Amino acid sequence: MRTYTQFLESQLSEGFNHIVMAQRARVEADSRTPGTSGHFLSLAKQSNALRLHHEGLSSFHAKSNNIAESDVHANRAKEYAKSASLNLSQYHQTKAKELVNDDIEGSIKHQMKGEEEMEKYRNLK
Repeated sequence: MRTYTQFLESQLSEGFNHIVMAQRARVEADSRTPGTSGHFLSLAKQSNALRLHHEGLSSFHAKSNNIAESDVHANRAKEYAKSASLNLSQYHQTKAKELVNDDIEGSIKHQMKGEEEMEKYRNLK
């Protein structure tokens, strides 16, 4: 059984890694042309990393019986999940447009994935 200190150390390490992942994704997004599939994919990665960070904080606060703070982070995690889903949908839709002249089959697959992700996004609202 892990001690409280071990739990705290693992949460801090995971949280730090998620922040680093989010920062890297943001740098990647900033290096891409806005509105391109790569830009949307990088933004989705950033939002997902921040979602994971806040889910970890929510779990930590819940285990520490700080329910109010846990709820704050759970709500932030939900907002980042919506952002990731929307950006992922935009990635697939944009990628479908980029492929339409060269790879019609790939374009159709991305269009379908984009529609599926948009449905997930709508369900998260």
